[in-house]
Amino acid sequence: MRRMLAMMFLAVALAACDEDAGTNPPPSPPGVPLTQGLWHMHKANDVDLPAEIARRFVGVVDEQTMLDSARLTVLSNGTWQQRYWLRVLHLGALDRDELVIDEGTWVVEETTNRFTSTLRARTFTVLASSSSLITSTEPMVFFPDPPDVIGVYRKFPPTPPTP
Repeated sequence: MRRMLAMMFLAVALAACDEDAGTNPPPSPPGVPLTQGLWHMHKANDVDLPAEIARRFVGVVDEQTMLDSARLTVLSNGTWQQRYWLRVLHLGALDRDELVIDEGTWVVEETTNRFTSTLRARTFTVLASSSSLITSTEPMVFFPDPPDVIGVYRKFPPTPPTP
């Protein structure tokens, strides 16, 4: 009985030491941990970039949003930064180019990683399949009820399309 009590006190003491997570990276979900570094999107919704990620009608104008490129930097201190480049077409003609910059914090939640922006009302998830492949589910356009984009990121940039 004394031995069991001593083990319980030791377990409580060790658990108290682990609570100082301010300097430790977020814990990893079961399976493959998310590794820090620069990640490059290769596919959006199973299509090589550039890819259409949203389409809607604004009045009578057919608006198409194309994702040309995206980079996600994951840091071991639980923060992240992202940049992605969009083209918005109206009736097939370029209306505008957009560079979206975002950043925030990330935490492990059960079997995935939740990314929360500190700049926008936006959260998304990232699942690590291996140390060199991650998949995100994220809104990448900012209008009411935007569609989620399923992005495939790798540690190396995609090969540019040949003309």
